[in-house]
Amino acid sequence: MKLIVARHGESAWNRQGIIQGQLDSPLTALGLRQVTALGLALADTDIRHIYSSPAIRAMESAEQLAQQFQCQVTTDSRLHERHYGIFQGKSYQYLKEQYRELALPLLAGNPQATIPAGESVADVCDRLLSCIDELASRYLQDTVMAVTHGDVLEILIWVLKGRQNNDDLRRYSHQNASFALLEIDVQKTTLVNWGMGTHLLKLI
Repeated sequence: MKLIVARHGESAWNRQGIIQGQLDSPLTALGLRQVTALGLALADTDIRHIYSSPAIRAMESAEQLAQQFQCQVTTDSRLHERHYGIFQGKSYQYLKEQYRELALPLLAGNPQATIPAGESVADVCDRLLSCIDELASRYLQDTVMAVTHGDVLEILIWVLKGRQNNDDLRRYSHQNASFALLEIDVQKTTLVNWGMGTHLLKLI
């Protein structure tokens, strides 16, 4: 299976610097253009199935892409963004000012950072890898797209790079509507490329 794992287009809260987690906001006008650019970049790809996080920002992205590739969108909660607990709905600036000690390891990309009432990196790994394993067993000969979120993509690449506890998750960040490509067979998962975003260079 070829698996294209894409981040959704820019959302309103992305633009405002607010942590969404499993809360939601819609795509901006720029976000819609980013998704269009993503579709054009993948125009020669034979995508047969699109799976999406249930978040509005992901679903809007997935549904736009599904129209292009003439396939259906299936939602899967295992593709949802990391739950940010008490930080959800707060701005990054607010975290730095009001939760500095709690938030500093998280903002520094520490995979061991904890979030009060939120998910750990291990929690996200478990559900994400479960989803990918299921897709591979179902669509081994096909090309599949999964539309997900920034932190989920960071964690996925961190896992495929060896999941070192002293690593910095920020190294694996993906801008809105960029993607990673995985090739999966019965023996192994190969990370072909990640951080693919050259299709976004001319957008403003």
